[in-house]
Amino acid sequence: MNLRKWFLSIVKAKAQDREPLAIKDIASQVESRFSIEQANKFLEIADSDSFKMEKEIFVEKAALKKLTRLSGSSRALDVKFLIVSFWESRWYLDADSGTLVIKELPKSLLKQLQSMSN
Repeated sequence: MNLRKWFLSIVKAKAQDREPLAIKDIASQVESRFSIEQANKFLEIADSDSFKMEKEIFVEKAALKKLTRLSGSSRALDVKFLIVSFWESRWYLDADSGTLVIKELPKSLLKQLQSMSN
């Protein structure tokens, strides 16, 4: 099972049972699937001034419902992304024309697209 599937299964189970999710358990899974360095980096970020995560967090079912994985493909295009419903101001769909406008692209994707258009 990949890390994303493991994480989602654990998060859903914890939400269902109304139990906290320990940050150290997430770090343990990161270590087992990647490296101790990656696990330590995760713990460092979780404890940073920007995040200051609690040692245990409770998962809200309502928050999980807002997170959706979208995907679609054709011969010329394969698109997959996660979208959070409160980010709707970052995208606009014109269903009539089949057009999706995405604002605030990730910098790495924007650089790739710019290099292809030159």
